[in-house]
Amino acid sequence: MDSILGRRSVNAKPIKNERLRVTLAIFVAKTRLGWTVANRHHRVRGPIDAQELDAKIAPLAPGFKAGETDGSFAG
Repeated sequence: MDSILGRRSVNAKPIKNERLRVTLAIFVAKTRLGWTVANRHHRVRGPIDAQELDAKIAPLAPGFKAGETDGSFAG
């Protein structure tokens, strides 16, 4: 870890090459921390329609009636 952070290790010279330090940091993240790279694109939904959201929330929230809001958050 000292090499990645650019500090002098007990028995080694510090690594000055920034690319090599980043490569080592990625290696440590993958091997010791379980970091993975996404291998596919994630699909993202379209924008949320305010009326549709009101209609879905109305049955779940007591006292809330669909269509009474203007679509903005007034929290």
